Amino acid sequence: MANALLSTLLSDLFKQVKIYQDFLMQEQQAFIQNDHALIATITEQKNQAAEQLEKLDKQRQQFWQSLNIADSEQAFIDFINRLPSNEKASIEPLWQNLKDALNQCAELNEVNGAVAGVNLHNTRRLLELMKGRDIKDDIYGPKGTLTSQQTSKHQSDA
Repeated sequence: MANALLSTLLSDLFKQVKIYQDFLMQEQQAFIQNDHALIATITEQKNQAAEQLEKLDKQRQQFWQSLNIADSEQAFIDFINRLPSNEKASIEPLWQNLKDALNQCAELNEVNGAVAGVNLHNTRRLLELMKGRDIKDDIYGPKGTLTSQQTSKHQSDA
C-alpha cells in the first residue's frame, strides 16, 4: 500500500516538474524573441506551476516522515535499496526520472536567469544613456564591489 502511494506521489511530482520544465523552455524562447508580454504571461504560469510543485513536495515530505525517511536524497536512496527487488524495480526508475527532470529544470532556470540578468543590465545601460550619462566599463572598487563609472553627457551630444 505504502509503495503504491509512493509510486503515485513520485509520478505526480514528475508530471508537475515536466509542466514546470515546459514553462522554462517557453520562457527561454520568449527571451530569445524579446517578447515582454509573453515573458510576463509565462512567468505567471511558471510561478503557478512552482506553487503546485511546492504543495506536492510538502506531501512528499509528510509521506517520507510517515515512513521514517529523513528528508534527504541519501536517506531515500537507502530506503529504495532496502525494498524488495520487485518494489525497488518500480520505484527506482521513477526516482531517477524525477531527479533527471529536476536537474534539467535547474539548468534551464540558470540559463534563463543569466539571460534575464543580461537583459536587465542592457536595459539599465540604455536608460542611463537616455538620461545623458555615458557609462564606461564596470570596475571593481577598493572594497571589491562592482561599480560603474559614469560621465555626464549632454543629450544634444548623443
